[in-house]
Amino acid sequence: MIDLQIPSSTQIGTAIATIVIVLFLGLWLWRSLVHTFRQWAFGEAKTNIARAWADVEKLMTTSDVMNARLAVMHADAIVDKALQAKHFSGTTFATRMQFAQRKYKGLRHVWHAHNLRNELSHNPDAQLTLPQARKAVDAFRSALRELGAL
Repeated sequence: MIDLQIPSSTQIGTAIATIVIVLFLGLWLWRSLVHTFRQWAFGEAKTNIARAWADVEKLMTTSDVMNARLAVMHADAIVDKALQAKHFSGTTFATRMQFAQRKYKGLRHVWHAHNLRNELSHNPDAQLTLPQARKAVDAFRSALRELGAL
């Protein structure tokens, strides 16, 4: 006859706690590795991106609409450089973004900002408000952070 022993509630609780801790540590390790890889993937480009982004931030500190217009255009170009540094294929910003957003779902919010930039660059009569510019620059900043460039 086989003698089966039923584990006590303490043993079950210990097993569950151990599994939860191992899963938590695994998730933390995975996130750390992803963050480290993102920083490594940019190398020298990350420094250049950070410097260029400081210029965008400086332009946004004024309440001048022309500076805000320049900030939106520069921010778009910086995100494009980051996409190129990550080796996303394509000859245009839009093509690179299509590939990138498959991997980075948060980049979908950049389309509105990119379309605003296109309107500003192709239509000299396009109007821009400071809140619109701030929203676009925030979207570009968020994209750069998600890509690991900032």
